[in-house]
Amino acid sequence: MSQDLIVAKFGGSSVRDAGAMRNCAKLAIQRKAHFIVTSATQGTTDQLVSLCDLEGNWKSAQAIVKSIETRHLTIAEELQSSAEVQKRVQKYCDNLRSLAHGIYLLKDCSQKTRHRILCLGELLASTLLVETFCNEGVDARFVDARKILRTNDRYGRALPQISRTAELCKENVILDAKTFLITQGFIGSCESGSVTTLGRGGSDYSAALFAEALGAKHLEIWTDVSGVATTDPRICPEARPIKEMSFREASELAAFGAKVLHPTTVWPSMRKGFPIFVGNTRAPEEGGTWIRSEVKDCPLIRAISLKNSQSFLTISTPEMSQSYGFLAKVFDVFNKHELSIDTVTTSEISIGVTIDECELLDGGLVQELRTFGSVDIENNLSLVSIVGNGIRHTPGLLEKVLKAINGINLRSICGGASKHQMCFLVDSNQAAECVQNIHRSFVS
Repeated sequence: MSQDLIVAKFGGSSVRDAGAMRNCAKLAIQRKAHFIVTSATQGTTDQLVSLCDLEGNWKSAQAIVKSIETRHLTIAEELQSSAEVQKRVQKYCDNLRSLAHGIYLLKDCSQKTRHRILCLGELLASTLLVETFCNEGVDARFVDARKILRTNDRYGRALPQISRTAELCKENVILDAKTFLITQGFIGSCESGSVTTLGRGGSDYSAALFAEALGAKHLEIWTDVSGVATTDPRICPEARPIKEMSFREASELAAFGAKVLHPTTVWPSMRKGFPIFVGNTRAPEEGGTWIRSEVKDCPLIRAISLKNSQSFLTISTPEMSQSYGFLAKVFDVFNKHELSIDTVTTSEISIGVTIDECELLDGGLVQELRTFGSVDIENNLSLVSIVGNGIRHTPGLLEKVLKAINGINLRSICGGASKHQMCFLVDSNQAAECVQNIHRSFVS
């Protein structure tokens, strides 16, 4: 069964209500996807995050819990769920209310409590999705992701333990040609048994990890767009769908802003070689994008991505000149704060790095960096990335790109580390124009 297994993941918009869930079930049954990974219903995770931050506002917390409870009980009712399923949904909601009240009383939300709360969105959605499949006349069973996805104890940025997850899947997942197994994305557990999460958007990654552990034939990711586009259609109306692309291209696009895929989703498929399909739940007939190890068409520029809300930090000191180990010491600070750096540029006495603006909310990072020298911070920036093939080996490409975006101020240019990608840091108010000009010159 595992050699023919298709793993399908449905995003929040695909399970937003009872009608959407029925659509998912019919689609999965039709495509014979017997292992299903679901996100929380649309908007639920955002509400749960807000709930965790309302330490002193019990009235607002009650309103959020009531909203989540009403939404899921309504779905249960519209699905004509059994009394047992409705009781289970109510139990999850009662648990959520209890955890929220504990936060209010303590005026504090610990990491363990936060992730016990965050996991409830996926548990509610998967419980209702099992009932949806059963209503379609097939055998469907609930699988608890906390029992089969093992991670470290970083909680909100948990790292999966690949070999241990494979062992747990082998021990706990029984596959057959008639049964549809429904589990949760985004959540797992560490060795102590505490709930952990892979971070926002981690349901794609969960699905890829399960596909890897179960030896799946391929992974299908169902969302609200018909595959990956050459750029964001909301920015550039000329954007068009991409029929197929390579693992490397998809990985670069996801890492530098493409919203269709979580950046880590491609890693398991690269290790095991199984392809990924990205399609539209509402319009499966439109096709989508296949992501494979090898593709026939390898254009110079496949797509352009945009990553907003970037900050550029410049650390400067004369001590950097002609000294060794300085970069390692600076990067050790970012490692200590568990922060990812997108781009790096250096000069004789300066290091420039880009990170997400939100990472600067904790002033501890900048305070530590200032022990090395002066730190200059620029906000309201965006990374525009061109992704394709042979980019670093194509003479004259940079000249042509710069001509296409003439008049746009470039804060920095990064290229050379990857043959698939080159990026430009620009003012956010010029980012859309930059994407449009490159797309029209090289893709349209």
